[in-house]
Amino acid sequence: MILADENIPESILAALEAAGISVTRMSTLAPGALDETVLAEAVARNLIVLTQDKGFGDLIVQQGASHTGVVLVRLRALTLPEKAQRIVEVLSDEGDALHGVLTVISNRNVRRR
Repeated sequence: MILADENIPESILAALEAAGISVTRMSTLAPGALDETVLAEAVARNLIVLTQDKGFGDLIVQQGASHTGVVLVRLRALTLPEKAQRIVEVLSDEGDALHGVLTVISNRNVRRR
């Protein structure tokens, strides 16, 4: 379900997997890959990109890059376990609604574009 960008901490990925969410790590597929390559890999595998990199939003919104869904994590002042819990909740609750859209997870809300 998820293609994790390299900037997602391993502890968060472990929490996702413990919650039953399938995670593919970009760090093992193509370390150091450009954002465009990450999106292409996600499209090829029909996965949703999980990232903390705002550049993905720019690629999608401003450049119209093809994607199967991107979840941009913008959580501030939370511990890693708190971030992991919030991300697991959103991914579990939103499920299929995350496909094909840019979703931003913040402390206060979840926005889709």
